[in-house]
Amino acid sequence: GYRVVGTNLDYFKYYKFRGGQTLSLATGRTFQGLYEVVIGSDVASKLKYQVGDKIILSHGSDDVSFQEHAETPFTIVGIIQRTHTPVDQSLHVSLESIEAIHIGWESGAPTTGQKPNDSQLKVTQITALLMGLKARTAVFNIKRDIDNSEDEPLTAVLPGVVFTELWKNLSFIENILKILSLMVFVSSLISLLLVLLSSLNERRRELAILRSLGAGAKTLFLLLLTESLLLTILGLLAGVLLHFLAILALKPVLEAHFGLVLNFELLSLAELKLIGFMLTIAIFVGLWPSITAYRKTVSDGLTPQV
Repeated sequence: GYRVVGTNLDYFKYYKFRGGQTLSLATGRTFQGLYEVVIGSDVASKLKYQVGDKIILSHGSDDVSFQEHAETPFTIVGIIQRTHTPVDQSLHVSLESIEAIHIGWESGAPTTGQKPNDSQLKVTQITALLMGLKARTAVFNIKRDIDNSEDEPLTAVLPGVVFTELWKNLSFIENILKILSLMVFVSSLISLLLVLLSSLNERRRELAILRSLGAGAKTLFLLLLTESLLLTILGLLAGVLLHFLAILALKPVLEAHFGLVLNFELLSLAELKLIGFMLTIAIFVGLWPSITAYRKTVSDGLTPQV
């Protein structure tokens, strides 16, 4: 159920992930000869493999094996430190090992008794290579040169561009989430308005007493406006706190099961602007009950209502 990658030792030297980190081994060493394999951390943990165990590579799909290379078992010589990338779910052997296990398989089935020799282990073709550029500005020129090459039928793929196109295709999901967030925000504002308006009727006597003690209408206006603003600030602070707590809680789960990395960063400028916009809207929402309290008179609050 795991992919086998034929590569060379440069893979462990130059392969970078998550901000320039290089691969390292949790235990053991890299492959040095034929029939040696270095496995990812997920392969080791889920299948209970350790350094020194013998495994058999096979052709198949997922966990179904169609043809096995039982005549050439491999020895696990190293386990890669967890990276939370597809490397964790891969097995790595040398390019020569891929050639060796297929000697005698030219007809599609193994020929028993045939052993590879050095002349048969020349690597003449590969399916893919990873290339990094020192000058990033040349990336599109290099891509064009590779795609237009007449020597080999090559295709250059820029992972960053591919992922950008993927996110564009999935942008409708993000838009749906934004619409849902907007609906939640509007419903929260309506709830805030209803709470403040309903509390005014219950606080008539309280407001009237404040007026009778010398509090002006302007003071009551600012009191209700400040109350709505404080409720909004507390709601925003609770939302931001839950946001960071959710990242802390989901970060190890998403990394372990999906290889997704959530970066713990402070609020961006765009998010701070959004918070400022919410506070501004909350002030306008609080104007209605504040103006209502401003117009209340002392007699209105002290007169019993039946």
